[in-house]
Amino acid sequence: MSVRVGRLLCTLVLALSAEMSVGDFVAVQRLTDHQRRERFGLPKTCAPMIIGLRGTRGMVHVLVTCADATRHRESATPRDSGLRGGR
Repeated sequence: MSVRVGRLLCTLVLALSAEMSVGDFVAVQRLTDHQRRERFGLPKTCAPMIIGLRGTRGMVHVLVTCADATRHRESATPRDSGLRGGR
């Protein structure tokens, strides 16, 4: 089994749920991924994704999930087109 297939099969979902004020939710949205990881105590390999759902009394139910940050970095790296210099 290749590493890539093994990594895909072993992916776990890390998620947390919190309730916060609208102002706090806006502040969290403005944080960098690194700052979000620190605030929520998430691992370095986490690329946090944040979803807010309207709650009661001006509160927001927040769901934080983690994607594999190493996969995001790999996909952001330009791929070799296979073309070599010269003709």
